[in-house]
Amino acid sequence: MSDDDREIVTPLAGLKRRAEHGGAQVAPGSVPMRALLTWGEPLFEVVRQVSHAKPTDLKAGVAKLYRGTWAGEPFILVNPGIGAPATALVADKLHACGVDTFVGIGFAGIVHPLLQSGDLLVVERALGEDGTSRAYLDSTDEVAATPIMKDALEMSLGEDPGVAYQCGTVWTTDTPYRETVGKAKRYRARGAHAVDMETAGLYAVAKKRGFRAGAMLVLSDSLCRVAPLDQQADDPASRTGRDPFAGIDWTWTPAPSGSLDGKVLALVRAALPVVVGGLQAEAVQRSH
Repeated sequence: MSDDDREIVTPLAGLKRRAEHGGAQVAPGSVPMRALLTWGEPLFEVVRQVSHAKPTDLKAGVAKLYRGTWAGEPFILVNPGIGAPATALVADKLHACGVDTFVGIGFAGIVHPLLQSGDLLVVERALGEDGTSRAYLDSTDEVAATPIMKDALEMSLGEDPGVAYQCGTVWTTDTPYRETVGKAKRYRARGAHAVDMETAGLYAVAKKRGFRAGAMLVLSDSLCRVAPLDQQADDPASRTGRDPFAGIDWTWTPAPSGSLDGKVLALVRAALPVVVGGLQAEAVQRSH
């Protein structure tokens, strides 16, 4: 590595500096080697209750760390905050202290007209519009999950016959109020099924630092739908066939209140066995 590529402030240096200003910060060897990141307070509360997670005296920056247990194995539970920058800060600091496995769970908006609120998505690939992932990646905005993590998450979801899911691509943005029709079309053309604010950040740090990471999302609000037939008939692009997105109405439809509760619980129950390592070895065996 050239001196131009040397990081002036490292995650450990940042932790040490914050500790000097008060408050116990995570340190090497002070936490389990596995972490579950919840992108949203509802998910955090479900995980906390299901895993009986207890608050610790430690923080990763400003994010408070909880210690949970699943199948007798400990893990760190943390709600890093909204957006890729918060996720990257926490993940980078935890990895510097020995955490080598991360699972992220959250919500995402729908940009595929055939998907519905409540569908579950295992994120195989993220397309980063956010600034954070681009700062960690070299000359690309595309980053993938760790293959064994993606496989393990699929296996875990597949053990519940009442849960339907699919693997797919998420577009990660910093600016939910700048999700324009043009951007939605461009990222949909590249294969995006949904849009969130965190996954590309986690995957980019994982690629840069060399740790394992996977993510699952509950699809909530929809940004598109199949347009009614009479609306399509009035659209010149639909009649000419020149627009591949003709027939799609790019309109925001919020998820009904309380409609995602069951899917959130299913997501949490699928994530916990993976974060503690219970399915990763089997995923590796199945891949050979």
